[in-house]
Amino acid sequence: YKNVVRKLIDRYILKEVLSTFLIGLIVYTFVMLMSQILELSEIFIVRGVPFKTVLALLFYLMPSLLAFTVPMSVLVGILAGLSRMSSDSEITALKTLGINYIRILKPLLLFSLWGMLLTAFLTLYFAPMANYKWTQLFKDTVLTRFQLQISPRQFNESLPNSVIYIQDITKTNDWSNVFVQMTDNPEEPRVIYAKQGGLSFFPDEKLAVLKLYDGAVHY
Repeated sequence: YKNVVRKLIDRYILKEVLSTFLIGLIVYTFVMLMSQILELSEIFIVRGVPFKTVLALLFYLMPSLLAFTVPMSVLVGILAGLSRMSSDSEITALKTLGINYIRILKPLLLFSLWGMLLTAFLTLYFAPMANYKWTQLFKDTVLTRFQLQISPRQFNESLPNSVIYIQDITKTNDWSNVFVQMTDNPEEPRVIYAKQGGLSFFPDEKLAVLKLYDGAVHY
């Protein structure tokens, strides 16, 4: 009979802590995710990246965020749960029934141990793997979308400190009649005109090289 009562008490305490833990986990994760959502919206949605890719990037971000929000939520859940039980005199009632503080802390210690193991798994294994996949997907998506954004007879400002205008693009992705304005040095802006050009991508090096042929540079 005593074991049954103790199990019921353990479940009740864990229920009080778990509800607050889940609320804290959702709130903290959402707050930390807000800045990432804004950046992804600006960088990817504007460039026409598929919604499935955006969701994949958000998924790969979650383990790193959870590695911070899980221990925070465990702490808040325990403090809020015990505070509510204490304000409703439930701790006093348990003491009256002969249940000491050590017995009350037992389910809380098990809950804390679970939070520690989950955080260790996220930090040491899942988060590094997800960060690597996020970096690879980010790199491939940015380069692919940038290449698709280079359209003929349109001013393109995807490259930092530069404006590119292309008269035409051949079937082999070669550019013809290229106009480039570069303002990386505000004191010496450059205007480049070339009859031919192209953009070469090197995903492994995270590099994009602009190649121009048969042209002139004007300062």
